[in-house]
Amino acid sequence: MAIIMNDIKISGSGKISGGEYDAISVSGSAKISGSIGCSEMKVSGSCKVEGDVFCRGDVRVSGSCKIDGSVTAENSLHVSGSFVCEGNLKAGKIAASGGITINKNISASSVEISGGIKVGGDISGEQVELRGCADIGGLLNAEQVSIELDGTGINKSEIESIGGGTITVKRRGEGKWGIFGVWNKNYPTLNVKGSIEGDSISLTDTSASVVRGKNVAICENCRIGRVEYSEGYTVSEGSQVGEAVKI
Repeated sequence: MAIIMNDIKISGSGKISGGEYDAISVSGSAKISGSIGCSEMKVSGSCKVEGDVFCRGDVRVSGSCKIDGSVTAENSLHVSGSFVCEGNLKAGKIAASGGITINKNISASSVEISGGIKVGGDISGEQVELRGCADIGGLLNAEQVSIELDGTGINKSEIESIGGGTITVKRRGEGKWGIFGVWNKNYPTLNVKGSIEGDSISLTDTSASVVRGKNVAICENCRIGRVEYSEGYTVSEGSQVGEAVKI
């Protein structure tokens, strides 16, 4: 049976060894050598963990945090700032603003990201909301997928493939016309390398090879190779669809 150690509080600069702890609080700069288990973890400043993190409660990061291994937060992960995980991330709920990088997979019931997200593998959950820009190397799969593209006309997003029940991609902000009504050639675009598959699909500013669904709405500024639908299909003027087939 593992022995749970006392609370750890680091103020300023400090270094601790891996092990089992109760609550971990970092205010300043900390380095943790090895994997850790804890009841909760709060980081205000910067923290590096040379191993895995297993938290029985909440992980809260305000500032920057880098994990060399995988992270499990049984309750939730809250990030305001920068968060990097070299392994897998598993949590009950994930809420982040700023920048989050996960080199492998994300698994959570709810994922809400505002800012930028980069994932080397898959994202799976019941509800996924992405606002800003995304770079996802695998499958984004959730019952409800909502993506609001960066409306500044600077950043673009890329996802390998998307699957789910309800899938919505829309533009946030001023979009392609810019704040002064001047045409912006760099208006935001989501590029899906593979397919988008779901029940109800509504796409804006999206390019994809194949879109499959019951009801499919291709809205403004889309470039789709093939649409396969079983119930309803609409396409807005200005979007390009190679072929649409009712199946």
